[in-house]
Amino acid sequence: MQKAQNNGHQLASIAAMMYLVNLLLLPGIALGALIWMRSRYAASSPPLAVYHLRLAINASLIAILVIAGGSAALWLLFSHSATGISMVLLYAITSHTFCVLWGIFCLARAMSGKYVGKHG
Repeated sequence: MQKAQNNGHQLASIAAMMYLVNLLLLPGIALGALIWMRSRYAASSPPLAVYHLRLAINASLIAILVIAGGSAALWLLFSHSATGISMVLLYAITSHTFCVLWGIFCLARAMSGKYVGKHG
């Protein structure tokens, strides 16, 4: 049986967990840790780990754009009414929930040693 470090399961799982930590617990700090992990481990890690590190960083940046950017745009457009404020809250909660569910799916794929998407 191979060790988890040889095929990248452990680092891939840590990257996916850090994405969830970025969304749920320490936004920004966990993203910084992901970027540090990629700069430190990308050159010497198996392809699975590098893939999940890159995926976690890209997904974190996209989540920032979707959640914060979309909420800000809706706030600027509709903040003058009570319905608009409710719409902003509903959008923020729904988009954040989708990003968390995506992270859970990616964590499951990383823990099983699989790629997300066409690769596996």
